[in-house]
Amino acid sequence: MVVVDIGLDAGGAIEHLRRQLAIVEIIDKLDGQLSPDPYRLAEPGSELGALAETAPDAPVNLLLSVRAGLTAARGALDHIASLLGHNLPTDAIVLQALLRTALLGAGRIVFALAPADPGQRQRNVRVVLRQEGRSLMQGLNSFAEFEHLAFLKPQGGYLEEQRRKNNALQNGSQPAGEAMTLKEVARVIGEQLATSGFDDSAAPEVLAEHIMWIWHAYSGAAHGFAWPLLPRTDFIADLGLVVPVTHLAFDVAQRRCRINCAT
Repeated sequence: MVVVDIGLDAGGAIEHLRRQLAIVEIIDKLDGQLSPDPYRLAEPGSELGALAETAPDAPVNLLLSVRAGLTAARGALDHIASLLGHNLPTDAIVLQALLRTALLGAGRIVFALAPADPGQRQRNVRVVLRQEGRSLMQGLNSFAEFEHLAFLKPQGGYLEEQRRKNNALQNGSQPAGEAMTLKEVARVIGEQLATSGFDDSAAPEVLAEHIMWIWHAYSGAAHGFAWPLLPRTDFIADLGLVVPVTHLAFDVAQRRCRINCAT
């Protein structure tokens, strides 16, 4: 049985959990309808295909980033569903780290692809690519200094090429602060959830704050930290938000990657 209290003793919690696990099964089916090959993800002439063609020559290709985000979100939720659905031993820190991975993966898909305005999608795609480019370069620059594990160092002109792409992508701009970026991502996700009818009683601002809570509070779990000053979390309620975010990510991916696709 689950070795930690995640709020299943609260009224309606078990039924709520069952609904979320059922949606995870739907997400798995949606993922099965998308190509696992990033470069075949978008049909020619689709909106995602157009975004990929007009996107900057970044260190990480947009199609690779979208496919990785979807896979991370679906895989993390699958593990949560397996642990809880089969009453396997686990701990809160494991569930929270997995849930944050799902939110990170799905959140950037919603942020980049969900806005109705094509210009906003292009701007948000650039934000996502800049973030991923900066993060990749931090790793590559660190690996380049290896003295003993030489086989892990970037080989040939790979590092120089990626630096060139990243410098052109960043274009000398100051990187947006993480806090401001997260707020904008949360705002877009909150608006999209409210528009999709996720919860008529929840305003976009409320949803955005809940997303920010999960993003930051579960960061501690993902890093193996202990933050005892935080309020007691309600994992079932948090799961009940991240699962719809992930479902929305796959829904919008379906619509953007095909020429004709019903919602």
